Amino acid sequence: MTHFLKSSSLALIMAAGLATPAMADIQVTGTLDIDKDITIDVDTTKDKSIVVGVEMDVILDGSAQSNAAINATIDDVSVGAINDSVTDQGIDKTASTTDSVNRNTGIVQFNQDAGNVSNQGNVMAAAAVFTAVDSDDSQVVMSEAYADQRISDSESTHEEDFDNLAGLVDLVDGEFVVDLDGDFDFDLTAEITNSYNGNAGVVMGNQNVGNANNQHNLLSLAVGDNALVALSDAGLGQENSGNVLNDVNTLKTATVTNSMNGNTGIVAVNQSTGAFNNQATVISVAALTSSVGLGQ
Repeated sequence: MTHFLKSSSLALIMAAGLATPAMADIQVTGTLDIDKDITIDVDTTKDKSIVVGVEMDVILDGSAQSNAAINATIDDVSVGAINDSVTDQGIDKTASTTDSVNRNTGIVQFNQDAGNVSNQGNVMAAAAVFTAVDSDDSQVVMSEAYADQRISDSESTHEEDFDNLAGLVDLVDGEFVVDLDGDFDFDLTAEITNSYNGNAGVVMGNQNVGNANNQHNLLSLAVGDNALVALSDAGLGQENSGNVLNDVNTLKTATVTNSMNGNTGIVAVNQSTGAFNNQATVISVAALTSSVGLGQ
């Protein structure tokens, strides 16, 4: 049997076919700006400890230890004028070492002072150890030297008339001119001439014409003829505080001429014409058989 569709039915079927979903490709192009801030805080702490232990299977035959120390203090002293009315003191001081302290062997210690309330000293300490003839055992030697010098709350006054500068200062066209080639006399003179030459060993010297000065030479020595370990230590502490110095029209000179030559060993010399000076030579020596170590 044949069926015929009505036109209205055909139109409904075609409409249903047209309702099928549609497909499409879309391409989008754009520009994107991005700002980004990054902060990184890192705290790093590293502690490292190294411990080294040394063990020696050594028989010690002996040891030598030497210690030398100086403690010198100048405190609350007054030298010179006791008030502002004192003038023209006319003080002339000279310390002279000429053709002296030469060609010595061994230990020489020398101090010279023409000043006031000054400390001078030479200190030496020595220690030695020697093994028996048939012994191969070793030794340990140690040397220490320390000096402490202090000058505080003191006063020094030296006043001269202007005429004292005659020969050193000339008046030229209304202005004062220094003439070092002129004919004049020094009030404080320290001279070392043709001295401290050709010595062998240890030579120590101090020379002073000033006021309230500390001058010291210090030596600590430790020696072993078969030392395995040699330790040396030296220290120096000096302090000047609260001092008052009044030098008016005062001439000073300190000279070292043809001196400290041709020596073998240790030579220590201090020279001063001033005031409130700390001068020191501190030497510590620990000696092995094959070498010598110096600490200064």
